[in-house]
Parts: sequence; C-alpha cells; structure tokens
Amino acid sequence: QGTAQKKCPNPRVIEALEGVSITQVAAGAQHSMALTSHGDVYTWGSSWVGQLGHGFQEDEPYPRRVDTLIGQRVVAIFAGFESSAAITDEGHVWMWGSNSLNQLGLGPKTRRDFFLPVVNKYLKGQFPVSLALGKSHGAAISSHGQVMMWGSGGQAGLGFGYEEQRSADTPVPIKSMSTLSCRQAVCGDSFTLLLTGQGQVYSWGWGAGGRLGLGDEFDYWEPQLIAALPA
Repeated sequence: QGTAQKKCPNPRVIEALEGVSITQVAAGAQHSMALTSHGDVYTWGSSWVGQLGHGFQEDEPYPRRVDTLIGQRVVAIFAGFESSAAITDEGHVWMWGSNSLNQLGLGPKTRRDFFLPVVNKYLKGQFPVSLALGKSHGAAISSHGQVMMWGSGGQAGLGFGYEEQRSADTPVPIKSMSTLSCRQAVCGDSFTLLLTGQGQVYSWGWGAGGRLGLGDEFDYWEPQLIAALPA
C-alpha cells in the first residue's frame, strides 16, 4: 500500500519467476499463486486478510515463497476470493486467508483471518482430488467421489436443502449426492457447480442473473441437474 499503481495493458513475463518451472497458477480477487515443479508455493498481491500466507498484512508486489510450506511437497493450489489452499502429496490440505464466514472449514471458534497456512484436520484421510474456494464457502471432492461443503449458506450455496443447516464450520457431505461419484466442484459467489464422473453437471445456490444454468433466476437449496448440458 502507498505505492503507485500502474495498469499493464499487455502481457508481461513475471521476471521474479523466470527460470522457475511453474506447473500451476491460481488467482483470487486481489491475489495470485504459483506452484513450482518442486512443490513450492509462491504468492503475491493483496494480503490484508492473510490470503498470501506470509504471516503479515502488507501487500506483496512480487512473488514470494510461502515459507510455512517449505518441506511439504504441494501438488495442487487453489485461490478463493480472499483465501488460499494447497494440497500436498500426502493428501493434507493447508488453508489460509479469510475465515470470517468459516470459508476455510477449520472448525468451531475459528472465525478469524489466518495469516499463515494451517492444516484442515477435518479433511485428513479424505485425500481430496478437487477443492474449490468461493467468496463465502468451500467444497472438496474426496478420493471416493464424495462432495463436502462448508462455510456460509446464506444464499443456499451449500446444497444441504431448505430445511437443513444453512452454514457449516467443518466439511459436511451433501446427502442427496451420496450415490453419485463426483469429480470436480467449483464455487462462485454463493453458488456451486459440480461435475460427476458420468459427465453430468449439477448447480445450486444463488440464481441471480441465470448463473445456475437452469433457465430461471431462482435460488436452489439442493443440487439440480443442468438438463441443457449434454452428458
């Protein structure tokens, strides 16, 4: 903060990463991440709620390695609106950043910002194959194809149903999807998309603007098959 901000109208190489073998990148609202072939994680951008994982609030204009993860071989990274996550080769899920709405799913009495990565103990043994972080909620797909949700469900984003819990501070399976083998989940602003192993796509949550692909703008509290997409 306090530095001059310039627009970059044309693509430019990030010089700080030249010579580094990058295998994956991710971006949130105001921060970015990169994963190297050696399993190191670099982050840069805004850090006002800890989404960079460096332990302090100051913004970082250049890629900086997340020191807490040194010694962990990270195989996948994920960026949410103001949060971040990483999965290691041992299946551990490290998370950091904003947790004011339990969007990290770290358990009760943890509604605060995390400026350093911590392991989500509730996902231990699940060996997630897919993870997603939205603005106020998150999702994970276990190695067995089970989808789990956590965070705020104020706009029906968790998919548990109208009569069920509206929020969750730890990962909770969606009962109605227990018979399906799920492959990928993505989380937006109070809505979720889910891809099954059969190639079907389900959506639920806040329907404004037709974002659910269901032909209307209603909110849906449980997963709905997007029939307009060919399986």
